[in-house]
Amino acid sequence: MNRQKRVAIINDLSGIGKCSLAVALPLFSVLNIEACPLPTAVLSNQTGFDEFSFYDLSDSMKDTLEIWQRSNEHFDAIYTGFLGSEEQIEMIEKLIRFNNKAIVIVDPVMGDNGDIYNTYTVALCNKIKELVCMADIITPNITEAIILAENNFKEINIDNIDINKVKSIAKSLSKLGPSYVVITGVIVDNSIFNILYSKDTDEFHLEKSPYYNCSYSGTGDIFTSLITGYILKGFNIKVAIKKASKFISKALDKTINVSTDPRYGIQFEGILKEVLLDEL
Repeated sequence: MNRQKRVAIINDLSGIGKCSLAVALPLFSVLNIEACPLPTAVLSNQTGFDEFSFYDLSDSMKDTLEIWQRSNEHFDAIYTGFLGSEEQIEMIEKLIRFNNKAIVIVDPVMGDNGDIYNTYTVALCNKIKELVCMADIITPNITEAIILAENNFKEINIDNIDINKVKSIAKSLSKLGPSYVVITGVIVDNSIFNILYSKDTDEFHLEKSPYYNCSYSGTGDIFTSLITGYILKGFNIKVAIKKASKFISKALDKTINVSTDPRYGIQFEGILKEVLLDEL
């Protein structure tokens, strides 16, 4: 029997609004991957709601990481999402150096729909760029990609952006260090694209899905969790992106039929078995 793969998931935990750790843990579990959560913050609701509480867990993270290092705990992958402070990024950088054989996947959570999240500062966004430099794979949405590329997203129509412009941004981000740049949620006409740039081969791959004219909480977290999981199961990144995009489209179909408030996320639980069936 093959050894069970292990991933450290560094992200927030929101009580309401399915996203981050709440969606990552079941996805990794159904793929038979040991998921080791390291919460960065606890929120009453995800930040798309009008009101939410926010508790920074930097002190808890520091204690956990020190214990993990003393115990010589290692991971096959390190996957980061929502981060609450610059101090947290410094801790993660240390974890990456200690796990120098791990695949590093960074979802540089900073904003969406042309806006930076209100828990983020310019200094924190700049610090995330340091983390991107240590990553093998990054999965920014189009807003985050533009921020990382130091372009003014207010001057770019992200709702109907030119694909060639996105390709140019992806290529520029690869120069920071990542072997693979996946820019998610690129809306063109009535379709939404996940655009992959592979630095080693200088190639692009576009994965196209229907656009439902609505943005649901947590779809980016589901996407990055699944591509991380599929890669750990031995699939190449193109196949991983295709499988993740297909799963999200199916879950969206089910969610839209029941008219769920997008802030609560998509109803993916009922089709979890399809993640496993698709993996076999």
